[in-house]
Amino acid sequence: MTLLTTLTDVKTYTGATDTSGDPAITALISNASAFIERFCNRTFASTSYTETRNGNNRARMMLNNSPITAVSSLSIDGYSIPASTGPTVGGYTFDSHSLYLRPGYINGSGFGAYGEFTGGIQNVVIAYTAGFATVPSDVAQACIELIAFKMAKRNRIDKKNETLGAQQTIGFDTSDMPASVKTALAPYQRFTVY
Repeated sequence: MTLLTTLTDVKTYTGATDTSGDPAITALISNASAFIERFCNRTFASTSYTETRNGNNRARMMLNNSPITAVSSLSIDGYSIPASTGPTVGGYTFDSHSLYLRPGYINGSGFGAYGEFTGGIQNVVIAYTAGFATVPSDVAQACIELIAFKMAKRNRIDKKNETLGAQQTIGFDTSDMPASVKTALAPYQRFTVY
């Protein structure tokens, strides 16, 4: 799990000036970071992955983690495929979400003139790195806002409303996160690709 914000940033946002609440805020940073990573179904920190996939008979294969920052190896049917060194040179290349094969490399593996991930069961193995070197600022802000939301709820957990007088009632948000946090995190949600 990646800590998505800092104690200093949370205290600046919430206006906290003393240190008495620091242990609670520190715990909330850890809990909110884990909650956000589960909600987004991803690890934000740059991490190494190995995926074993079925060949799809296409030149493109989307990977399960992004943004892809490096590919260390690719094999199809047990044959190592080199990185392409140019637009007309066979091998693999990648962008932030997908791995591509360029035609022109023939080694007896079935990968050749068409540059496809040869169809098969669990015959493609990719070792790569994906994630962020630093937490994106909108994710960090979403984490801060979620922590502030949780801090405000501490004394009214699951309380939907409170009557203040004969004519006045206050309603409380009982959702698991504010809509603004959910909106900020939506672009980062990862859906597993098969």
